[in-house]
Amino acid sequence: MAVATGRQLDVPESLAKTMLDTYACEAPRMRSLGLLADEVSQDARAPLFERTLALSGRNPAWRSLRAGGGTGSSTRS
Repeated sequence: MAVATGRQLDVPESLAKTMLDTYACEAPRMRSLGLLADEVSQDARAPLFERTLALSGRNPAWRSLRAGGGTGSSTRS
């Protein structure tokens, strides 16, 4: 939502790590229930929060056209 409205989201590393660990365990089950899109390819050296977004089926490179972006492509953002 932050990107879609042109805002920056700063997630503390400790929270991003917890999120990544949780999604790493839960994503397969959530996908089987249709709750998440397929994982988006992401560099293993990317920031933890971006890796979490990718694991959840969101494209970390997506930018809103309204917010002046437009890079990346994803039907689920």
